[in-house]
Amino acid sequence: MYKDLRDVLVSKQILAILIVSAFIRVVFHFIFLPKSPSNFGPDEGTYAALAKYVSEGLPVEEFPEFGATLYNSAKSITLPSASLIKLGMEELSAVRLVSSVYGLASSLLLAMCFFSYQKIGYKISQEPHLSVDVRFVTLMTLFTFLPSNFIWSTIGLRESGSQFWLIASFYVLLKLFYAIGRDKLKFAPLAVVALTMAFGARPQTALIFSVVALTLSIALLLKLKKAILFLVIATGTMLGQAFTTTPVVVSKETLGAFRVEAPSLTQSSTPKPSDNPQSSTPKPSDNPQISTPKPSDNPQISTPKPSDNPQISTPKPSDNPQI
Repeated sequence: MYKDLRDVLVSKQILAILIVSAFIRVVFHFIFLPKSPSNFGPDEGTYAALAKYVSEGLPVEEFPEFGATLYNSAKSITLPSASLIKLGMEELSAVRLVSSVYGLASSLLLAMCFFSYQKIGYKISQEPHLSVDVRFVTLMTLFTFLPSNFIWSTIGLRESGSQFWLIASFYVLLKLFYAIGRDKLKFAPLAVVALTMAFGARPQTALIFSVVALTLSIALLLKLKKAILFLVIATGTMLGQAFTTTPVVVSKETLGAFRVEAPSLTQSSTPKPSDNPQSSTPKPSDNPQISTPKPSDNPQISTPKPSDNPQISTPKPSDNPQI
Protein backbone atom coordinates (compact mmCIF):
# COMPACT_ATOMS: atom_id res chain seq x y z
CA MET A 1 0.00 0.00 0.00
CA TYR A 2 2.74 2.45 0.90
CA LYS A 3 4.57 1.67 -2.33
CA ASP A 4 1.41 2.30 -4.34
CA LEU A 5 0.88 5.62 -2.55
CA ARG A 6 4.47 6.59 -3.20
CA ASP A 7 4.07 5.80 -6.89
CA VAL A 8 0.99 8.01 -7.07
CA LEU A 9 2.77 10.95 -5.45
CA VAL A 10 5.78 10.51 -7.73
CA SER A 11 3.65 10.62 -10.89
CA LYS A 12 3.39 14.26 -11.95
CA GLN A 13 0.30 13.78 -14.12
CA ILE A 14 -1.75 12.09 -11.43
CA LEU A 15 -0.50 14.43 -8.72
CA ALA A 16 -1.52 17.40 -10.86
CA ILE A 17 -5.04 15.97 -11.24
CA LEU A 18 -5.36 15.57 -7.47
CA ILE A 19 -4.11 19.10 -6.72
CA VAL A 20 -6.44 20.71 -9.27
CA SER A 21 -9.36 18.67 -7.93
CA ALA A 22 -8.67 19.79 -4.36
CA PHE A 23 -8.35 23.45 -5.39
CA ILE A 24 -11.59 23.46 -7.37
CA ARG A 25 -13.44 21.81 -4.49
CA VAL A 26 -12.30 24.52 -2.09
CA VAL A 27 -13.30 27.30 -4.48
CA PHE A 28 -16.60 25.63 -5.25
CA HIS A 29 -17.33 25.25 -1.54
CA PHE A 30 -16.61 28.84 -0.50
CA ILE A 31 -17.84 30.72 -3.60
CA PHE A 32 -20.45 28.80 -5.57
CA LEU A 33 -22.26 26.70 -3.00
CA PRO A 34 -24.96 28.57 -1.07
CA LYS A 35 -25.25 28.48 2.70
CA SER A 36 -28.54 26.64 2.33
CA PRO A 37 -29.05 23.19 0.76
CA SER A 38 -28.08 23.33 -2.89
CA ASN A 39 -30.48 22.74 -5.75
CA PHE A 40 -28.03 20.16 -7.11
CA GLY A 41 -28.87 17.92 -4.19
CA PRO A 42 -31.54 19.10 -1.75
CA ASP A 43 -31.03 15.94 0.28
CA GLU A 44 -27.85 17.38 1.76
CA GLY A 45 -30.05 19.41 4.08
CA THR A 46 -31.53 16.19 5.42
CA TYR A 47 -28.09 14.64 5.96
CA ALA A 48 -26.94 17.82 7.69
CA ALA A 49 -29.96 17.75 10.01
CA LEU A 50 -29.33 14.07 10.73
CA ALA A 51 -25.67 14.72 11.53
CA LYS A 52 -26.64 17.51 13.93
CA TYR A 53 -29.27 15.25 15.48
CA VAL A 54 -26.66 12.55 16.08
CA SER A 55 -24.12 15.04 17.45
CA GLU A 56 -26.62 16.08 20.11
CA GLY A 57 -26.94 12.51 21.32
CA LEU A 58 -30.62 12.21 20.45
CA PRO A 59 -32.10 8.77 19.64
CA VAL A 60 -32.03 8.17 15.89
CA GLU A 61 -35.27 6.17 16.11
CA GLU A 62 -37.09 9.45 16.76
CA PHE A 63 -35.53 11.39 13.85
CA PRO A 64 -38.42 13.16 12.05
CA GLU A 65 -39.93 11.38 9.05
CA PHE A 66 -37.09 8.91 8.41
CA GLY A 67 -36.35 7.42 11.82
CA ALA A 68 -33.37 5.09 12.02
CA THR A 69 -33.62 3.97 8.37
CA LEU A 70 -31.70 6.93 6.95
CA TYR A 71 -29.13 6.81 9.72
CA ASN A 72 -28.38 3.13 9.11
CA SER A 73 -27.86 3.68 5.39
CA ALA A 74 -25.68 6.79 5.80
CA LYS A 75 -23.46 6.09 8.80
CA SER A 76 -20.27 6.54 6.79
CA ILE A 77 -21.05 10.22 6.23
CA THR A 78 -23.20 10.92 9.28
CA LEU A 79 -20.75 9.82 11.98
CA PRO A 80 -17.73 11.81 10.68
CA SER A 81 -19.95 14.85 10.14
CA ALA A 82 -21.35 14.57 13.67
CA SER A 83 -17.79 14.56 15.02
CA LEU A 84 -17.00 17.77 13.14
CA ILE A 85 -20.20 19.38 14.44
CA LYS A 86 -19.15 18.57 17.99
CA LEU A 87 -15.92 20.46 17.30
CA GLY A 88 -17.94 23.56 16.42
CA MET A 89 -18.44 23.30 12.64
CA GLU A 90 -21.78 24.18 11.09
CA GLU A 91 -23.75 21.07 10.09
CA LEU A 92 -24.06 21.81 6.36
CA SER A 93 -20.37 22.64 6.06
CA ALA A 94 -19.52 19.45 7.95
CA VAL A 95 -21.32 17.09 5.56
CA ARG A 96 -19.90 18.96 2.56
CA LEU A 97 -16.36 18.69 3.90
CA VAL A 98 -16.70 14.96 4.55
CA SER A 99 -18.16 14.43 1.09
CA SER A 100 -15.34 16.40 -0.55
CA VAL A 101 -12.68 14.40 1.29
CA TYR A 102 -14.33 11.17 0.18
CA GLY A 103 -14.41 12.40 -3.42
CA LEU A 104 -10.75 13.41 -3.46
CA ALA A 105 -9.69 10.17 -1.76
CA SER A 106 -11.65 8.16 -4.34
CA SER A 107 -9.45 9.55 -7.13
CA LEU A 108 -6.36 8.75 -5.08
CA LEU A 109 -7.48 5.16 -4.49
CA LEU A 110 -8.30 4.71 -8.16
CA ALA A 111 -4.73 5.67 -9.03
CA MET A 112 -3.40 3.26 -6.40
CA CYS A 113 -5.51 0.49 -7.95
CA PHE A 114 -3.92 1.24 -11.32
CA PHE A 115 -0.36 0.99 -10.02
CA SER A 116 -1.11 -2.12 -8.03
CA TYR A 117 -2.66 -3.82 -11.01
CA GLN A 118 0.22 -2.72 -13.22
CA LYS A 119 2.74 -4.33 -10.86
CA ILE A 120 0.73 -7.54 -10.83
CA GLY A 121 0.29 -7.57 -14.59
CA TYR A 122 3.99 -7.18 -15.28
CA LYS A 123 4.94 -9.29 -12.26
CA ILE A 124 7.10 -6.54 -10.81
CA SER A 125 7.88 -6.67 -7.12
CA GLN A 126 9.74 -3.38 -6.88
CA GLU A 127 10.03 -0.68 -9.49
CA PRO A 128 11.11 2.88 -8.65
CA HIS A 129 9.62 4.45 -11.77
CA LEU A 130 6.48 3.05 -13.34
CA SER A 131 5.21 4.26 -16.66
CA VAL A 132 1.86 6.03 -16.54
CA ASP A 133 -0.46 5.05 -19.34
CA VAL A 134 -2.01 7.99 -21.14
CA ARG A 135 -5.30 6.13 -21.38
CA PHE A 136 -5.44 5.79 -17.61
CA VAL A 137 -4.64 9.50 -17.14
CA THR A 138 -7.53 10.33 -19.47
CA LEU A 139 -9.83 7.94 -17.62
CA MET A 140 -8.85 9.37 -14.26
CA THR A 141 -9.42 12.92 -15.51
CA LEU A 142 -12.91 12.04 -16.67
CA PHE A 143 -13.66 10.26 -13.41
CA THR A 144 -12.47 13.19 -11.29
CA PHE A 145 -13.99 16.10 -13.22
CA LEU A 146 -17.12 14.54 -14.67
CA PRO A 147 -19.77 17.13 -13.71
CA SER A 148 -22.22 14.77 -12.04
CA ASN A 149 -19.52 12.88 -10.12
CA PHE A 150 -17.67 16.06 -9.15
CA ILE A 151 -20.77 17.89 -7.89
CA TRP A 152 -22.18 14.91 -6.01
CA SER A 153 -18.82 14.40 -4.34
CA THR A 154 -18.67 18.05 -3.28
CA ILE A 155 -22.09 18.66 -1.79
CA GLY A 156 -23.18 16.78 1.32
CA LEU A 157 -24.44 13.51 -0.15
CA ARG A 158 -23.59 9.93 0.74
CA GLU A 159 -22.71 8.91 -2.84
CA SER A 160 -19.08 9.98 -2.44
CA GLY A 161 -18.74 7.81 0.67
CA SER A 162 -20.26 4.82 -1.08
CA GLN A 163 -17.91 5.32 -4.04
CA PHE A 164 -14.84 5.58 -1.83
CA TRP A 165 -15.51 2.46 0.25
CA LEU A 166 -16.35 0.34 -2.79
CA ILE A 167 -13.07 1.34 -4.48
CA ALA A 168 -11.27 0.71 -1.18
CA SER A 169 -12.85 -2.76 -0.94
CA PHE A 170 -11.77 -3.62 -4.48
CA TYR A 171 -8.23 -2.36 -3.86
CA VAL A 172 -7.72 -4.28 -0.60
CA LEU A 173 -9.24 -7.47 -2.02
CA LEU A 174 -6.89 -7.17 -4.98
CA LYS A 175 -3.93 -6.83 -2.64
CA LEU A 176 -5.20 -9.73 -0.54
CA PHE A 177 -5.51 -12.03 -3.54
CA TYR A 178 -1.86 -11.59 -4.47
CA ALA A 179 -0.56 -11.32 -0.90
CA ILE A 180 2.00 -13.84 0.30
CA GLY A 181 2.67 -15.00 3.83
CA ARG A 182 2.03 -12.52 6.62
CA ASP A 183 0.72 -9.89 4.24
CA LYS A 184 -2.55 -11.79 4.17
CA LEU A 185 -3.00 -11.12 7.87
CA LYS A 186 -2.53 -7.42 7.16
CA PHE A 187 -4.97 -7.09 4.27
CA ALA A 188 -7.73 -9.41 5.52
CA PRO A 189 -8.92 -7.14 8.39
CA LEU A 190 -8.69 -4.08 6.13
CA ALA A 191 -10.88 -5.76 3.55
CA VAL A 192 -13.49 -6.63 6.18
CA VAL A 193 -13.54 -3.04 7.49
CA ALA A 194 -13.77 -1.52 4.00
CA LEU A 195 -16.67 -3.75 3.01
CA THR A 196 -18.47 -3.09 6.29
CA MET A 197 -18.15 0.66 5.81
CA ALA A 198 -19.44 0.31 2.24
CA PHE A 199 -22.66 -1.05 3.70
CA GLY A 200 -22.75 1.94 6.03
CA ALA A 201 -22.66 4.32 3.05
CA ARG A 202 -25.25 2.66 0.80
CA PRO A 203 -26.34 -0.89 1.64
CA GLN A 204 -27.89 -1.61 -1.77
CA THR A 205 -24.74 -1.01 -3.84
CA ALA A 206 -22.58 -2.74 -1.23
CA LEU A 207 -24.83 -5.80 -1.37
CA ILE A 208 -24.54 -5.99 -5.17
CA PHE A 209 -20.77 -5.67 -4.92
CA SER A 210 -20.67 -8.40 -2.25
CA VAL A 211 -22.77 -10.82 -4.31
CA VAL A 212 -20.51 -10.37 -7.37
CA ALA A 213 -17.36 -10.67 -5.25
CA LEU A 214 -18.67 -13.78 -3.49
CA THR A 215 -19.45 -15.40 -6.84
CA LEU A 216 -15.91 -14.75 -8.09
CA SER A 217 -14.41 -15.93 -4.81
CA ILE A 218 -16.30 -19.23 -5.05
CA ALA A 219 -14.93 -19.73 -8.57
CA LEU A 220 -11.41 -19.00 -7.33
CA LEU A 221 -11.96 -21.34 -4.40
CA LEU A 222 -12.89 -24.20 -6.68
CA LYS A 223 -10.13 -23.51 -9.19
CA LEU A 224 -7.20 -22.18 -7.15
CA LYS A 225 -8.13 -23.52 -3.70
CA LYS A 226 -7.95 -20.05 -2.16
CA ALA A 227 -10.57 -19.78 0.54
CA ILE A 228 -9.41 -16.58 2.20
CA LEU A 229 -11.23 -14.30 -0.25
CA PHE A 230 -14.51 -16.11 0.33
CA LEU A 231 -14.12 -15.97 4.10
CA VAL A 232 -13.22 -12.28 4.11
CA ILE A 233 -16.07 -11.25 1.79
CA ALA A 234 -18.61 -13.35 3.69
CA THR A 235 -17.45 -11.89 7.00
CA GLY A 236 -17.57 -8.34 5.66
CA THR A 237 -21.07 -8.89 4.28
CA MET A 238 -22.41 -10.20 7.59
CA LEU A 239 -20.78 -7.41 9.58
CA GLY A 240 -22.08 -4.88 7.08
CA GLN A 241 -25.62 -6.14 7.57
CA ALA A 242 -25.18 -5.86 11.32
CA PHE A 243 -23.63 -2.40 10.96
CA THR A 244 -26.73 -1.09 9.20
CA THR A 245 -29.15 -2.45 11.79
CA THR A 246 -30.26 -0.54 14.85
CA PRO A 247 -30.57 -2.68 17.96
CA VAL A 248 -34.13 -2.64 19.31
CA VAL A 249 -35.02 -3.51 22.85
CA VAL A 250 -38.11 -5.73 22.81
CA SER A 251 -40.16 -5.83 25.98
CA LYS A 252 -41.50 -9.25 26.87
CA GLU A 253 -44.26 -9.97 29.31
CA THR A 254 -44.47 -13.30 31.08
CA LEU A 255 -47.54 -14.52 32.86
CA GLY A 256 -47.13 -17.11 35.59
CA ALA A 257 -49.53 -19.00 37.85
CA PHE A 258 -48.65 -19.45 41.50
CA ARG A 259 -50.48 -21.56 44.07
CA VAL A 260 -51.45 -19.56 47.11
CA GLU A 261 -52.56 -21.45 50.20
CA ALA A 262 -55.40 -19.94 52.23
CA PRO A 263 -54.54 -19.18 55.86
CA SER A 264 -56.00 -21.46 58.53
CA LEU A 265 -59.27 -20.51 60.07
CA THR A 266 -57.86 -20.54 63.61
CA GLN A 267 -55.37 -17.78 62.71
CA SER A 268 -57.63 -15.52 60.71
CA SER A 269 -61.02 -16.01 62.37
CA THR A 270 -62.36 -13.31 64.67
CA PRO A 271 -62.44 -14.53 68.19
CA LYS A 272 -65.81 -14.83 69.78
CA PRO A 273 -66.60 -13.70 73.28
CA SER A 274 -66.99 -17.32 74.33
CA ASP A 275 -63.56 -18.32 72.92
CA ASN A 276 -61.56 -15.99 75.16
CA PRO A 277 -62.99 -15.46 78.62
CA GLN A 278 -60.47 -12.73 79.38
CA SER A 279 -61.78 -10.46 76.66
CA SER A 280 -65.43 -11.23 77.15
CA THR A 281 -67.76 -8.46 78.09
CA PRO A 282 -68.43 -8.71 81.77
CA LYS A 283 -71.95 -8.98 82.94
CA PRO A 284 -73.26 -7.27 86.04
CA SER A 285 -73.77 -10.62 87.67
CA ASP A 286 -70.20 -11.83 87.00
CA ASN A 287 -68.46 -9.17 89.10
CA PRO A 288 -70.33 -7.89 92.14
CA GLN A 289 -67.77 -5.13 92.70
CA ILE A 290 -68.79 -3.24 89.58
CA SER A 291 -72.45 -4.07 89.76
CA THR A 292 -74.89 -1.25 89.54
CA PRO A 293 -76.00 -0.40 93.01
CA LYS A 294 -79.65 -0.34 93.85
CA PRO A 295 -81.21 2.17 96.18
CA SER A 296 -82.11 -0.59 98.60
CA ASP A 297 -78.56 -2.01 98.78
CA ASN A 298 -76.87 1.11 100.15
CA PRO A 299 -78.95 3.30 102.41
CA GLN A 300 -76.29 6.02 102.46
CA ILE A 301 -76.87 6.98 98.84
CA SER A 302 -80.54 6.48 98.84
CA THR A 303 -82.71 9.29 97.66
CA PRO A 304 -83.95 11.17 100.65
CA LYS A 305 -87.59 11.73 101.15
CA PRO A 306 -89.11 14.88 102.61
CA SER A 307 -90.35 12.95 105.58
CA ASP A 308 -86.95 11.52 106.45
CA ASN A 309 -85.25 14.87 107.13
CA PRO A 310 -87.40 17.57 108.69
CA GLN A 311 -84.66 20.16 108.32
CA ILE A 312 -85.00 20.35 104.55
CA SER A 313 -88.69 20.07 104.48
CA THR A 314 -90.57 22.54 102.35
CA PRO A 315 -91.91 25.33 104.53
CA LYS A 316 -95.51 26.25 104.41
CA PRO A 317 -96.84 29.80 104.40
CA SER A 318 -98.59 29.24 107.66
CA ASP A 319 -95.39 28.23 109.46
CA ASN A 320 -93.61 31.60 108.94
CA PRO A 321 -95.82 34.65 109.31
CA GLN A 322 -93.04 37.06 108.22
CA ILE A 323 -93.25 35.96 104.53
